[in-house]
Amino acid sequence: MDIIIHRIRSFAWDEQGAAASEYAIVVAFVAAAIALAVSEFDLNPIFATISSKILAIVSGA
Repeated sequence: MDIIIHRIRSFAWDEQGAAASEYAIVVAFVAAAIALAVSEFDLNPIFATISSKILAIVSGA
């Protein structure tokens, strides 16, 4: 029983998971900012051009 309590306490005080969740929140905000910029400034043609060039390079055309 003591080992279970010890593991629960060590899990509660472990901060590695907190850092991972903080990074996930930052990534979510960056993705939202990119999506907002693409929709607000009509950047779809730029991304379409870039993706078509990348696909041409990858396919060897």
